[in-house]
Amino acid sequence: MILPYAYVSELTDEAHQAIYEGVNAGKRHHQTVEPAREVLKRAFHKVFPGEPVRVVQSEDSCIYSPLAIQRSVVPERFVEAQIRRETDQLIAFEDDVLFLDIETHNAERLYDMDRREFFRLGQYAWGEGQVQVTTDIDEVLAQIGKARLVYAHNGHNFDFNALLGDDALHLAYESKLFDTFVFAALHFPAPTRYLHSNGRNYTDYNTKPGHTARWLGLENLAFQFGFPGKLGNLQELAARHNPPKTKVADLDYGLIPLSDPQFLAYAEQDIIALRDLTRSMLSVVPVDAYSEREQFKWALLAQFSRNGCAVDVPEIQRRVQRSADQAQAIMAELVEQYDFPTEGKAPWSSKLGKQALERILADYGITPDTVEWERTASGALSFGKDVMLAITEGTEAEEVGKALALLQGQRPLAQQALECLYSDNMVHTDITGVQRSGRRSSTRPGLTTFDDRDKDYFIAEPGHLMIECDLSNSDARGVAAMSGDKARYKWFEPGQDGHEIMGRIIFGDDVYDSFMADGWESNTEVRKRNPLRKVSKKFTHGIAFNMQRKKLALIYNTEAEHLGLDPISEDCCQGILNDIDRVYAGVARWRANLIRSAEQNGFVTSLWGRPLWVTKGREFNQAVALPPQNWTTEVLYDGLIELYERKPHYLKYVRGQIHDAVLCSAPIYEIEEFTKTLVDCVYQEINGMPIILEAGHPAKNWKESQHGR
Repeated sequence: MILPYAYVSELTDEAHQAIYEGVNAGKRHHQTVEPAREVLKRAFHKVFPGEPVRVVQSEDSCIYSPLAIQRSVVPERFVEAQIRRETDQLIAFEDDVLFLDIETHNAERLYDMDRREFFRLGQYAWGEGQVQVTTDIDEVLAQIGKARLVYAHNGHNFDFNALLGDDALHLAYESKLFDTFVFAALHFPAPTRYLHSNGRNYTDYNTKPGHTARWLGLENLAFQFGFPGKLGNLQELAARHNPPKTKVADLDYGLIPLSDPQFLAYAEQDIIALRDLTRSMLSVVPVDAYSEREQFKWALLAQFSRNGCAVDVPEIQRRVQRSADQAQAIMAELVEQYDFPTEGKAPWSSKLGKQALERILADYGITPDTVEWERTASGALSFGKDVMLAITEGTEAEEVGKALALLQGQRPLAQQALECLYSDNMVHTDITGVQRSGRRSSTRPGLTTFDDRDKDYFIAEPGHLMIECDLSNSDARGVAAMSGDKARYKWFEPGQDGHEIMGRIIFGDDVYDSFMADGWESNTEVRKRNPLRKVSKKFTHGIAFNMQRKKLALIYNTEAEHLGLDPISEDCCQGILNDIDRVYAGVARWRANLIRSAEQNGFVTSLWGRPLWVTKGREFNQAVALPPQNWTTEVLYDGLIELYERKPHYLKYVRGQIHDAVLCSAPIYEIEEFTKTLVDCVYQEINGMPIILEAGHPAKNWKESQHGR
């Protein structure tokens, strides 16, 4: 029995609640999935009483399945899946295809426990066969060894990682491992508005990796496609077997008895849901060459996580203590000099607290008139920790801003690294690619957040040296190559500097030259120190996102005030944009074509064949921004894939990826050859544009190994 889809203009909160209650009522039937289907069907008919649910298309509508998903993304795919299911056009899985899932101790202990100790339950099914549940890891490994193809959800990041370790990379290269989480992220991305299986409505939750990952959970995807997902709640089950009043974050999932019937039913249903999800997705989108490439790219990410990066624990501990001492001293001074309140759970949010904060920051020249100060929805000044850090960064008040952020619960970067430390004194950062551009994101810890002041406690292991390699002007090279604009190619000719070229268009030669230091004609480094070059970089990146005259005027006039230049009007900024479009007419045409394609299709396609999904109403910006971001990811992974093909063991030396850079640690005797090989692997020419990976200098820590130091 398959639940129908329906297009409707609006559903009431009561309708949402009826559907949600029906779903959860169904989950409580652990003996079989059929009661869940029936309960959900009754709930759906409660929303649409009196007649069968039918497909009714509306121009401004939402699709319910049985929930809301905005049509701006790919609802047609869900509808098509439903049609195929209703007409019995189902994929029949062959007997050499294995569906796999495992239950383990807490995921945070993955790198702290022996693989066999970490494993608790394995559940699997061959093709359309019955689900088997076992406590024997060797039985599970034997099934993987016999399979032609293994399906798992979040497999690369977890299941394959936990079971196979480094062997997972080799099996992925042979296209033997298939992660439905990765496939869903590629072809069924999070919409801008939807009702989650947890009963909550989410809006604009498709922009951040963490929010996207929530959409991609097995339970929610099953909910989207209209079939039962998980049975029961593992968190609630763990709570019953942990001491009373144990916090959710402290629950030990290893205490759930392996013989618990609800635990076994939960494990078995995961396989049923995985098989249903795989069938539903593959009935809509066939697996193409890019999908296979994406699977291996995620296997590479899992390898980098397994490799880990060593950290200087004593130094981190010293810095954590120093930050706490500095914050305490600063707060004592603020209390004494500004009567900063200390009473209550959030004194900074009280009326007296906000007034004190305004006085404190004003003494450092920071006011709503001098900085771009974020405001709340009501129009009041925001004093949140992120705002305090943002408006004080790079000023004399920076340490005060950090102290105020610490007061509100902001953890220093050193503290974050310490919290993510495993028993091997290494961090094994989670790297994922759930963004629509395919761009990689790291968490636990987020490597992109660390700056030069904190990179020196990421260190090489004994006998190793670290080195960071990054792509040279990657996004800008991508724009030039994809647009074919030969005028833009000149940015990358020997002796040319794209940011200087852009600065001269914006400010004019006379103004730009007036900020040059002596000797600039013959010294490249002196030229790069021109303060207007730094400003032009902001324009270059902003225009890449189709920045318009209002934002351009804001940036220009903010910087002009600091540099002693006269402000300019928005009309003048429009003239600058028009000049840029005339100089780079090919880029302008490419940008217009992308926007038109996005408006017509809902996506644009990368040079590698990746669909880059664009949010309805945001085509103007996203259609232009996503291809260069994807370019950077793809050219880097072209090189990493070739590195694996040339020297597979070299992948063990890659410790992390940060946008256009890779962080590596290799044995001293091999560091030179490794670096040369990596640079050679990444190099290629696309449409006549060279792709260049530039290496830093081998050093004992990340800070000293960066390119350009």
